[in-house]
Amino acid sequence: IKMWDLAAAESLPSYMISCYKALYTITNDIADMVRKEHGLNPINHLKQAWATLFDGFMIEGKWLSTNQVPTSEDYLRNGVITSGAPLLFMHLLFMLGHDLTDDNNDHILRVISCPAKIMRLWDDMGSAKDELQEGLDGSYKDLYQRENPHADAEKHMLDMIAGEWEDLNRECFSQTKSTLPPSFMGASLNFARMVSIMYGYDDEQKLPALEDYTRMLLF
Repeated sequence: IKMWDLAAAESLPSYMISCYKALYTITNDIADMVRKEHGLNPINHLKQAWATLFDGFMIEGKWLSTNQVPTSEDYLRNGVITSGAPLLFMHLLFMLGHDLTDDNNDHILRVISCPAKIMRLWDDMGSAKDELQEGLDGSYKDLYQRENPHADAEKHMLDMIAGEWEDLNRECFSQTKSTLPPSFMGASLNFARMVSIMYGYDDEQKLPALEDYTRMLLF
């Protein structure tokens, strides 16, 4: 991923070569589209975003392979990255015709990190059973409960989510001189709104709110 070279991938197993070629080709196609439509060349930023995601996966893999238990704080910091949300938003930013600059970098990263953390916390508030997983990749809820056995982990996570919402609203509505397009900030807000619907499991491992919205949309 960091070399960004098709020839370098030839030593990989065939199934990994196929995945790498797809990732490489689609990302370059997106960069070309942005260049043609907006006059920007975001390929270096997109390559870095993919490298950051895979670095996060490698950290999780190391924890798992060595039976290392990270702190809840370390897990969450890395889990925000491996949620994939920052990668998604980085592509969206450039596809809307905006660039990363020294002036807007911090603002953009906050608009991205808030919904990403909301997603990770909502996801981890459920159980592996909800998503038919084995739970080997860890959970902030489990790690926090391990560190604070007498605390209410779910309440703590809901409080954290509320705090991220406050920060996101502040970034989106208090930046009177923001250079970010309303469409990008709207996408960030809508992503955060969607998360509670996507991960609102009931006791039967179902998503009643999502099912209701789907019925209204289709029927």
